[in-house]
Amino acid sequence: MSNKSTSPRDVAVGQAIRACRMVAGISQTELGQRVGVSFQQVQKYENGRNRVPSSRLAAIAAVLHVPVGALYPAGSGTKDVGPMEMLTDTHGAKIARVWPELELRHRRVVCALVVAITEELRLKRKAS
Repeated sequence: MSNKSTSPRDVAVGQAIRACRMVAGISQTELGQRVGVSFQQVQKYENGRNRVPSSRLAAIAAVLHVPVGALYPAGSGTKDVGPMEMLTDTHGAKIARVWPELELRHRRVVCALVVAITEELRLKRKAS
């Protein structure tokens, strides 16, 4: 499919696939092999250049151990931000992968640190 036939929703689906793939620690090559497409096709899905057929979306969700709904963004079809943005970032995906291993007290410390850094950055932005 050409770029003309894709939409912002296709881009958002691709971003969700990439985020879940990164959290799962699976390469594009491995995902492609497990769902029967090339890694280049996975790249096209992830960047929104090609639409993902519903049967393939279900196969991808199964490989990534997520519900299909996790790969299909709600809303108006515009790019999701927040959690998806975090998960598509290499560092955010690493945090998401190791998060379940952290004890609650460590999760609280990490959360408090991120919030403190964010608040400091907001204050600096307001001051400038």
